[in-house]
Parts: sequence; C-alpha cells; structure tokens
Amino acid sequence: MAIYTKQHRRSGIEFYYVRFTLADGTRKVEKAGTTLKQAQRLEKKRNGEVVSGTYVDPKAEKPAAPEGPTFNDFADRFMRDYAGLRRSTYYTQQVKPLRAFFGAKRLEAITRADLDIFAAERSRQIIGKKVKHKISPGTVRKDLIILGTMFRMAVRWGVLHASPAVDLQKPAEPRHKTRYLERAEWDELQAGAPAWLRPILTVTIATGMRLKEVLGLRWEDVDRKAGLLYLSEDNKTATPRAIPIGAAVRGVLDQLDNVVDWRTGKHTSRFVFTDDAGAPYTSKGRNYVGNATKAAMKRAGIEGASFHTLRHTAGSWLAQVGVSEVQIAKLLGHASTRTTARYMHLHPDHLRDAVGRLDSAMLSAVLPSATCADPAEVAPIANVR
Repeated sequence: MAIYTKQHRRSGIEFYYVRFTLADGTRKVEKAGTTLKQAQRLEKKRNGEVVSGTYVDPKAEKPAAPEGPTFNDFADRFMRDYAGLRRSTYYTQQVKPLRAFFGAKRLEAITRADLDIFAAERSRQIIGKKVKHKISPGTVRKDLIILGTMFRMAVRWGVLHASPAVDLQKPAEPRHKTRYLERAEWDELQAGAPAWLRPILTVTIATGMRLKEVLGLRWEDVDRKAGLLYLSEDNKTATPRAIPIGAAVRGVLDQLDNVVDWRTGKHTSRFVFTDDAGAPYTSKGRNYVGNATKAAMKRAGIEGASFHTLRHTAGSWLAQVGVSEVQIAKLLGHASTRTTARYMHLHPDHLRDAVGRLDSAMLSAVLPSATCADPAEVAPIANVR
C-alpha cells in the first residue's frame, strides 16, 4: 500500500491516490480524493479487502452511463420549485456559471472532486486554457453555497441518495467595511432629496428594511392599532417578521394616508409607495429608486454609499445607542447574528457591563474552586486587587 499526490493540470488541485497490489500480483491505482484523510480511509478499506480476498474493482461495478437527470434538467426544476418561490432574479443569475460548468453532466455522476475543480477553475475563470479574469472569493463562495443548496434539495426530493457537497470547503466570508451615514450626512441627504423620495428614505432608515420590502409594503400590512408593520415571506430570508411603527414612520404614514379615492374613501393603491402613475414599483422601478438615491447622495457630497447604506445606517445607529445584537438581528431580519456582528464594534459598552460583572464576581462572589469537590470547602474570594 502507498499514498501519493498528483496535481490536476488545469485546476492546480492536488489529488490523493492509493497504490496497492492484489494477491495475484496485479497492481492497482485508485483516486482517493483531495484530502489525506480520504486517502487513508480508502487505503485501510482496500487493504482489508485484499487480505480477505473480497476486493472487487469499483470500475466494474459502475454502470456505463449514470441514470437520472442532468444538472441542467435538475436546475430547471430547482428554479421552478425552489428559487421561483423566493427572490425574483437572484438565483437566475447565480445559477448561470453552474450550468455552464456542469451542464449536461448527470447529477448523480457529480463528485466532490468535480466541485473542487469547479471552485478552482471558477476562481481563475478558465476559458479553455486561458485565464479570462479572476473572480473574487466572495463570488466563488456564493456559487458553492448555491451548489450546496441544490444538492440538498436533490436529496430531499429523492433525486439523490447523498449530497457530494456535504462539508464542502468554501472561501472565507469577506469582511467588508460597513458604510453607514453620519447624522450630518443624513440631514444633508434629506435636504437634497426630491420630495417624492424623502418618505421612502425615512421609512428605510427608521426600520432597516430592504429596498424591495419598503416598496412592496401594502396598506394591509400596516396595523396602526398594534403599532406594527407586517412583512410577508417575500424577502431575502423567506421569513415573515413584524416591525414596530416609530414616530418617524407614523409621520410618513399619516402623510400618505390622505391619498384616498374621494368616491370610495379607500386608498387609491394597495401599496404604500407607488410610482408617478400610481402603480406599484416593479424591479425596473426599484432600480429607478436606487439610482435616484445615489444621485441625491452625490449632490449632497456623500461618497461610497447607496440605497442599501440606509439599512446599514439603521443597524449601526441601533448599535451605537446600545441595542443588543439579538434585537438588531430580529429587527433587520438577519438569519443569524453573524451578519449583525459587523455593527457591534461601534458600541462596546455591552462588553464593559460584562467586565463589570466579572469584577463583581472576583471581588465579592463565592466562586467554585477548580480543585474542590465538596461545595462546603469553597471559601469567599476577597481582597483581589
């Protein structure tokens, strides 16, 4: 038995191989994977089979052509039954490079090694033998996350028995500098923005909602009695949530609530915000609002910011006034507090409170001894300086 590595010529990935000899003297070489642990596991397995006489060439066991859908076939179903229930264009764009690479390959024939090669070639954007341009690690990470989601759904729907993307290694999540507006910048933006845009900006920065959520807000989602805005599942995380109505948002709603049909006494539109024609904002309309916000920021001398900066501003201001990480995550609709952590360095007072409690414990509390088994032997800790 022997283990050695060989580099894939196009991708540069090192693969592990196991070399062994059968009882009749026949020499065999088998690819084991991309990690030493995989190679050691295969070596142990083949060694046992050779000694017991139960070894069977795995190539002889495999069918000539795997059955089941191609990657493209499954991608069509994934887009219809999974992505179609979520954000409109996100998966459509992100699945394109996956289709280009895996395309006609049978879904069940795709291995972990194929995913590793895809990640390497995608990061270098290899076209034939030429490097077109490099792709950022963040983009490759998104590709691999979507691949993992697709294979997970394939297992759930009974298309595959197991996912080759389990524990798939992905590039680290990039740490971007969080741009948020200072109070003076916000005042300048409000003063320079067109009148039709100001209510949208106000609601966004006062709630931390996404652009699609703000422009998709309907009057039926506004509960004045309970003081809440209800957001449906039509958002990034596909999770409904309720946002309390503050004074700033209430002022905007009071202003827009007057836009009613005098004949029926009802709102002229189901949506709180509408375009010039009174129609709800489409994806094209959302782009228009985003571009108008950038233009207003440019006139106000605000650089490196966009409409999404208002959402970051909400999170940053909340952290600065001492709101907890969990509360910020719930308000902004983050799937986990890992996303929220980007704001917490702006207000370290919650850490001071924790250290203060630790000081109190050290100075006066009865703490268990590391070596005492009997609680009666524990003595107070005092005079610690």
